[in-house]
This record gives sequence, C-alpha cells and structure tokens, in this order.
Amino acid sequence: MTETVKYDLEAITKKHYSFPYLCYLIIKNRGFRYVFYLRMAGKKGFLKPLFIFLHSKLSHKMNNEISYKTKIGKGLTLGHPSSIVVNPEAELGEDISISHGVTIGMVKSGKRQGVPTLKNHIYIGANASIVGGITIGNDVLIAANSFVDFDVPDNSLVIGNPGIIKHKDCLLYTSDAADDLIGV
Repeated sequence: MTETVKYDLEAITKKHYSFPYLCYLIIKNRGFRYVFYLRMAGKKGFLKPLFIFLHSKLSHKMNNEISYKTKIGKGLTLGHPSSIVVNPEAELGEDISISHGVTIGMVKSGKRQGVPTLKNHIYIGANASIVGGITIGNDVLIAANSFVDFDVPDNSLVIGNPGIIKHKDCLLYTSDAADDLIGV
C-alpha cells in the first residue's frame, strides 16, 4: 500500500490503520472507496486497468468527475461524495476535505483564465464553486454555497456568493464560534 493511501486512511480514522480496517472502509465508506480507487488508478502496475474500470464505474454511480490524472496531495477526504466536479488540470494540496456538490473548475477567457490551485489544509463546504486561475492558500475554510473566483490568502474563511474573505486575525476578536470553524 502506498504512503498516500496510508495518509488518506489516517485522515479519515484519525489513528493508525490496520489492514482489516482498510478493507472495512473500502466496503462501507463510499468516500474512502472512491479516493482509494482514484489513487490506485493513477499508479503503475498490472492492476491499473482494473482500478481505472472501478473508478469509472463508481464515478458514474456517484455522479463525480475527478480524474485519476489530477494532481492531488495526500489526505483527500470526501464527505458525502456525490456530484463533485474537479477539473483534471487543477492542483490540490494535502489535507483537502471536499463536501458534496463542489465544483473546482476552469475559466476559459478573461483575467481569471485557468484552473484553481489549492494549497494545504482546506475544507470546502457543500455546493461551493471555485473557478478560474486562482490560488487558495493554506488553512482555509470555504463555507457552503460560496462562489470563489479570486485568490484567497492563508488562514482565511470565505463566506457567501459573491465570496467575502474573513481573515483569521479579524476573527480572533469577533467570534469564538468562527475561531472554532477555522481551527484557531
């Protein structure tokens, strides 16, 4: 088993893995199963065609479009993994958590032309859209139903449509609940 799959497993379980628990998660946890097939489809080996097939079937069943060729760091978790679309050219860092209905897509023209780059430790709420040649910094929470087509600095919270950035420094003095959301 690869280091990336081990890290994905630990991101879900919050503890060290065991092989029986890995098998249990592949059977019972749709999000982990999807990520596992995604990872294994991207690896070299004689089982690659099998995992490409399994990933394709599960993608169709769950209405997801995440290519196994997409650059995704370790620790990807999918909460309620359905209707998730990620452009194959997008880059996702480590410890990314994606909820259902999320779109990470391309803008074909204009000043925001391109695909997003997401750094590390990012939570993306349900039905959020992240589009264009933008960069999402480290330790960012993107709230549900937010539309993001602008760069987001590190340690931020993005809320709404159009998105509004709340910086961690501002939140320290305004709301204890917001601090809990961004992990302060």
